[in-house]
Amino acid sequence: MVSLFRFGQTHPFFRDSKEHSMKLLVINNNGGGFADYMNVEPGTTVHQLFGQVVPGGKSEDYLIRVNRQPVPKDHILQEGERVSFTPVKIEGAVAA
Repeated sequence: MVSLFRFGQTHPFFRDSKEHSMKLLVINNNGGGFADYMNVEPGTTVHQLFGQVVPGGKSEDYLIRVNRQPVPKDHILQEGERVSFTPVKIEGAVAA
């Protein structure tokens, strides 16, 4: 069988799947917190990503940052951005 692809080229099936997602660094500072890379669809907003990372959470209870800058929840994410979710209300905390 003769290969139709040169060395180093990706088969279109796999190339298409990568072209339709973006890689982001997501930092969740809720509880124990975590940081990990996630793949999301192009056009994903911060609010949509928040729903995936913090299911059942209220976005108004979190400081949402992209590349260390606060952003509105309708911000459309771009490839390679760093997104963090930090709670502004801590359960059990008493106001001073």
